[in-house]
Amino acid sequence: MSQKCPLCEKNKPKESLFCEDCSKKISSDFEINIDNKDKSYKNNNIVAEQSEEVDTKSFQEKKKVVDKKETAIPKYEPIEKNYPKSGGKSGKSLFWILIGIVLLAGAFLIYNKAILFGNLEQRAWESALSENSVSGYLDFIKSHPDGKYFNEAQDALLKLKEDEAEIWEKLKHSDSINELINFSRQHENSLYIPLVRMRIDSLSWVSALRQNSTESYLEYINNSESGLLNGDYMSLAYRKYEMLSRQTLSNIDEMDIIGVTINESFPGSP
Repeated sequence: MSQKCPLCEKNKPKESLFCEDCSKKISSDFEINIDNKDKSYKNNNIVAEQSEEVDTKSFQEKKKVVDKKETAIPKYEPIEKNYPKSGGKSGKSLFWILIGIVLLAGAFLIYNKAILFGNLEQRAWESALSENSVSGYLDFIKSHPDGKYFNEAQDALLKLKEDEAEIWEKLKHSDSINELINFSRQHENSLYIPLVRMRIDSLSWVSALRQNSTESYLEYINNSESGLLNGDYMSLAYRKYEMLSRQTLSNIDEMDIIGVTINESFPGSP
């Protein structure tokens, strides 16, 4: 069974794409084109090779010209100059020497300060121990809060407070003015000082009442005015003193009157 050729529409065999005439024509055209392409490719290669040869020759000629110019220019060798070397090492050594001096001076000052502070603390602690008072230990604690004797000062202060409380418990019912005065002198900053002064003032007033004399009341008044006593009974002391003074004067007047009467009644009597 035959079919038509797509180019010329003639009958062609079933297994062929084109008829015999078209097939021959296509084959001849293809061979011609291949030959032409091969020839043009060869021609292009020849032209490229020739241009490369020309470029190589021109490059070599230019290089020769440049080499000639370079040989014509005289070459100068660098001249070494012997310059004096700078004192870099000596400057560095001087710098480190100065740094060392500064560090030594700082260490010396710190050491002296530490020694001086330690000596001052030692002296203050010895003074507090010798005084052995609440005020002495308080002053040491305030001036040396970070000192090595801080804990010992606190312990000593607490011990004094405990002893002070025990002594006051014994004295608060005592009738001895001298003991109370000694306590106030030994514990000037004690919390019990106001109570001690009240006790001394009361005992002094009781003593004046027992004597009941102008001298005893006058002594109480003078001690109160000088600050030795609180003077809680000053008004009573003045009244008692004035009363006794008037009574004494009246007694003197009565004695004088009695003496005059006796002399008049018994002339010549002493």
